[in-house]
Amino acid sequence: MHDCLFGRGVAPGDTRVRPAYRGAKLSARARRHPPPQENYKNFTLCNTKRARLRQRPNRRQTIPKRRKPTNARMCECGLTAFAPTTLWCVAIVDAEDAWLLEQYKWQVSTKGRDKVFYAKSTRYHQETGKSDRLHQAVTGHIHPQLHHRNRNGNDNRKANLQPCTAAESNWNTGKRSPAWTEPTSMFKGAYKAHSHRGWQAAIRSDGRRKHLGYFGFETDAAIAYNYHAAHLHGEFARLNDLSDIVYRHD
Repeated sequence: MHDCLFGRGVAPGDTRVRPAYRGAKLSARARRHPPPQENYKNFTLCNTKRARLRQRPNRRQTIPKRRKPTNARMCECGLTAFAPTTLWCVAIVDAEDAWLLEQYKWQVSTKGRDKVFYAKSTRYHQETGKSDRLHQAVTGHIHPQLHHRNRNGNDNRKANLQPCTAAESNWNTGKRSPAWTEPTSMFKGAYKAHSHRGWQAAIRSDGRRKHLGYFGFETDAAIAYNYHAAHLHGEFARLNDLSDIVYRHD
């Protein structure tokens, strides 16, 4: 038996040992009689500490938490299932995908583009290692990007989901402007033309911005954008709502 770092001996067959501190200094006797190589970084514990270890529970043992109920319910028609999420939203899926709402809790993602909220689950992402979005889990993660036909990010029925590209997803977004400036127009595709003292319309297609002309009224620029967006973007076009606008000229 040899001295250890703290003056105690090291038993060759002792299993209740722990690694020694690298920065500790060896005693003079330990330097003269070094312990065997397999026990060089170990030291024994006294009987009192051994008794404490036997009585002390293992703090590193993780007990799985019991999952709380998700309040998922089936619709009376039997075709859809729904569950409440955060921010007073409700996630909707088909009946065959109801297990996602029963096993996981879903929250509303406030980082959605165009102020569209999507349902996500952190636990689902940790357990599966895949995307945390509900619409990706419903489709089996086979499409890199999906489009909601009714623009409701919580309606994740397969009939409401459509594969799309990044460009088609941008076509379907609403009016956006930089955070450091105020939008010059409430309509998408309409901008204030300071050089012509009027309004101009523009649209992006095939990776390029196309100028549609100058107009004296803001509504005229919005109508021009709607016309070209319906022709170029098709079903992914996000048209301006002009139903509440009183359209008149001088």
